[in-house]
Amino acid sequence: MEMIQPVRKTAWVLRVLVISCLLFVPLFELPAQNTTGDVTDGFLTIETTLGYNTNTNAEYFKMPLIFSGSSADREISARILILSDVLHASDYFSGQNGFLKPRGVYQYNFALIDIDYMNWSRGIFLFGLGAGLAHQGLLIEGSDKSAHALTARLRAHGYAFLSQIIALKLQTTVPIAFFQSATDQFRFFQGEFDVIFDFSRNVRQSQPGSIQLTLNVTYDYMRFNHSIRNYNQHDFIPGVKVMFLY
Repeated sequence: MEMIQPVRKTAWVLRVLVISCLLFVPLFELPAQNTTGDVTDGFLTIETTLGYNTNTNAEYFKMPLIFSGSSADREISARILILSDVLHASDYFSGQNGFLKPRGVYQYNFALIDIDYMNWSRGIFLFGLGAGLAHQGLLIEGSDKSAHALTARLRAHGYAFLSQIIALKLQTTVPIAFFQSATDQFRFFQGEFDVIFDFSRNVRQSQPGSIQLTLNVTYDYMRFNHSIRNYNQHDFIPGVKVMFLY
């Protein structure tokens, strides 16, 4: 199976990603506010999540790998995709969909970048908005070609810091397709809920050298038309996330 014009599309998305990285790398160097003692100016993170898609047409494990960075008080943060899924990388790079169940669909990304700005805080709460760009790929059971969309991403998320160890995070993302291939009427929504544990007792002003464990639940809604069949699907993906800060 072959993907539709993979070289041109992937090259275009990678160019956008590289340019965005060069533009936003200085954000990691912004000084933090309201920090004392040995609190640093920010941190970088490698994070991975092992999740299981419970949809009866899916039922597969997924393990994305993401690089991110943030100022100390999380006012500004950025995240860049390293690998959409460690467990199925060979499948989506080659366009193979043999692991899918009948009528199944598998979503993945070749590239993704998000920039978030947390611009409102009160007490234990912190809220903000963000935006990003991403390539969205779709492997469709029974199709000899994968489908693709280039999307602009609108994001909103908030934290509730319950203690020095535990924080809650709620995040929503709405990708809006400005280019589609082999599909149309693309609609997508993602909601994510995290319970974050930082056993170094500094969850609000996270420090390099710590490890955070997160219980994660992701909800994905997909709606799109394809020549084989149309999809209107809800996915619930519970998982465990580990973040290594440095």
